[in-house]
Amino acid sequence: MTQPETRYALRDGQHIGYQVWGSGPIDVLEFNNGLMISIDETFDEPNWLRCEELLSSFCRLIRFDALGLGLSDPLPAGTSPTIAGWAEDALAVLDHAGCERAAVLGPTGGSMAAMWLAAHHPERVTSLVLINGSARVGRAEDYEFGVAEDLTAAVSNNVESPAVESDVPQDIAIFVPSLAHRVGFREWWGRAARRGASPATAIAFNLVTFSADLRAELAKIS
Repeated sequence: MTQPETRYALRDGQHIGYQVWGSGPIDVLEFNNGLMISIDETFDEPNWLRCEELLSSFCRLIRFDALGLGLSDPLPAGTSPTIAGWAEDALAVLDHAGCERAAVLGPTGGSMAAMWLAAHHPERVTSLVLINGSARVGRAEDYEFGVAEDLTAAVSNNVESPAVESDVPQDIAIFVPSLAHRVGFREWWGRAARRGASPATAIAFNLVTFSADLRAELAKIS
């Protein structure tokens, strides 16, 4: 398939870059891949491209970069990303794409914003699909199986100087270990990550994800 045209929705005067893949009978809104790699990098990674092509073969797949990431405008000076803001970006994209209701797909980090959208705007969501999702990441007294604080801090600290495990960058070892030694993958991953978010922006998004707690929102999702 040819690369879809990039379109721009507006939220509070800021441009949100999005693309529409396919033309199936249902609409599916994807909260990116859950990472901070722009949707514009999909065509350069065969596994990711195959996944999106399969999805768009039976639906109209709407994909977007949240404000601050990839194709979208930087976050306004003095503001930080929020889970609610990410969901509001999605609403602006749905409106611009002429979509009243959509099935919502939320992988990994994108799952939190997807849950927030379903909880606060059920009239826009027909169904919710979460992949490797969680309502909370960090450990707490009533959430003992969460990730320890020192580990979440290490991930943010390693954005600027990624740690290496057995000659494999830590982020690749965590997210895509099976591709760690495929020719050209590390180069693509590093280039795509740099284009997706600056170090400061990446740290800000990590902090939001690691500090969020959406457990109270779960009862609102039906």
